[in-house]
Amino acid sequence: MKRSLLLLLVLISLASCDVYYLDNERPYRSRDRIIGSHYAEEYSETYHEYFEYNVFISSGSRSNEVYIENLYIDGLAIYATVSYDAITIPFQVIDGYEIEGAGTIYDDQISLNYYVRDRYEGTRKDFCEATLWRDDYYSGRKAERKRAITRKDIIF
Repeated sequence: MKRSLLLLLVLISLASCDVYYLDNERPYRSRDRIIGSHYAEEYSETYHEYFEYNVFISSGSRSNEVYIENLYIDGLAIYATVSYDAITIPFQVIDGYEIEGAGTIYDDQISLNYYVRDRYEGTRKDFCEATLWRDDYYSGRKAERKRAITRKDIIF
């Protein structure tokens, strides 16, 4: 009888305990790997022109949102969503520019295909392809390219 009473008391005391699990790790968000400064190379298929410039990607209010600043036009901040390795620029009109597109994320490189149309000027759609590299990744690539050229161009 004493053992039964003791077992009952132990079970009651365990049942009254609250167990808390604290998870201090931040959840993984696929957008986190592209947040920061990027170097962009853009080709306009409509006007057959190349452009190089810097782009900054910042996080939005939701877990899959980002803002791409300075894409296409300096000062233009474009809203986009990120899902795993895909980035989508939904149709939007910002400062008189109509823009829409999509792209992929691979390692430190983002490839985008999009179009832009200036609604104020009434221009035709400018279809563009852009490749964005993280600044630290691209600076390493430039140094690698420079070393390759230097070694190849040396004649004995």
